[in-house]
Amino acid sequence: MRVLESSVREVLGMREQEALEESAPLSDLGFDSMLSVELRDRLARQLGVQLPATLLYDYPTIKAL
Repeated sequence: MRVLESSVREVLGMREQEALEESAPLSDLGFDSMLSVELRDRLARQLGVQLPATLLYDYPTIKAL
């Protein structure tokens, strides 16, 4: 979960101290299609796995991911 939260914060330009609600829709946090691709690619590199292009649409919250 830590890798995911860190990646979300980095892509959105958030500070570590800012609250990040796990059940909030990522679109409400500011994710659009371009940021979704950036997060997916970042997670794929960090985890060493291939992730689907629809990742953030299939799993719209941090908790779901």
